[in-house]
Amino acid sequence: MKKPKPARRSNVTSAVYDPDKRNLDITFHNGRTYRYHDVPEKHGNGIVTAESQGSYLHQHIAKHYDFSELKPD
Repeated sequence: MKKPKPARRSNVTSAVYDPDKRNLDITFHNGRTYRYHDVPEKHGNGIVTAESQGSYLHQHIAKHYDFSELKPD
């Protein structure tokens, strides 16, 4: 799993992609983290390098992949 990359100019705090499991974990400024399932590598890497991770999330991921909220330990 790659290290989280801090978000730039976005409501997204961090984006972490696990290419082996095809999971994308997105953490927002409100502290909530959501896991998007079965995300292709092109989108997992795309959001990590996007100029606006929030825009990328809404355009390419949020309405296209199932997700679940991760609860804090």
